[in-house]
Amino acid sequence: EIQAIGKAVSRQDWPRVKESVEYVLLQDPSNKLALTNLAVANMNLGEPEAAIEPSRRLVEIYPKNPNSYATHGRALSEAGRPGGLGN
Repeated sequence: EIQAIGKAVSRQDWPRVKESVEYVLLQDPSNKLALTNLAVANMNLGEPEAAIEPSRRLVEIYPKNPNSYATHGRALSEAGRPGGLGN
C-alpha cells in the first residue's frame, strides 16, 4: 500500500492518496508517511479543516521532526486558523 501511496502522490491523484493512507492508518495509526499524506491530500482536495487533525497528530507523535510543524502550520493557515500550533 505504501508504494500505491507514492504512485498516487506522484500523479497527484488525491482521492486515491486519501483512500490508501486511510487504509494504512487503520493498521498503523502513527504512520508518519500516512499522516503526512492524509493532511496533504485533504488540503489538495480543498478540505483544509480535515487536514488539521492528522497534522496535529504528526506534531504530537513526531515533535522532533520539523516537517510535522510545517505540515500542521500549512493546514492551519489554509483553514484560516493561523493562530498557532495549539489549534
